[in-house]
Amino acid sequence: AATNRTGSHDGKVYEEYKLTANNQDIDLSSGNAKSISVLEPGAAEPKPLEPNTDTTLWFNVQKASGDYKFTIVDRNDKVYTATLSWTAPQTVEAVATGQEGGHEGNYYVEYKLGDLDLSSFDAMYQIKPDGNVYELTANADQNLWFKTTGQVEGEHVFLVKKDGTWYVATIEWGAVEGN
Repeated sequence: AATNRTGSHDGKVYEEYKLTANNQDIDLSSGNAKSISVLEPGAAEPKPLEPNTDTTLWFNVQKASGDYKFTIVDRNDKVYTATLSWTAPQTVEAVATGQEGGHEGNYYVEYKLGDLDLSSFDAMYQIKPDGNVYELTANADQNLWFKTTGQVEGEHVFLVKKDGTWYVATIEWGAVEGN
């Protein structure tokens, strides 16, 4: 079950899930789980995962669509299986609107991300070309104001969760003629 929490680590964005059986949460931490493995869509063999300090599962939102089949063996050798049916983020185009300008010493260019209204969303992250991830907050604007002052050159990935669906848009900055 989704907990509606998101976060980032090592250049990736994750959504949190808890596993339950008989109305009890299954502790996935290294103190309880002997092993965790996942059979990814199209894979022939399950891939082992390392239990860590988290009692929950953090799933990379940029994974491909399909069924991810998890097997957990707890410290009492009880085996649990769970399937996460995942839908990959829908790609939307980032289109410059032609609006741009300065604010508080920085310069910004406005982008429309598909048909998304960014004045409200569940979560939004920017992954910069250097792998740094930034969580963004909503404001009154329907579009994205991309700060160009001191911006890292290359591909900027924006992940937006709105109304329970993930979307992804990319802005190529500085490396393309005209930026």
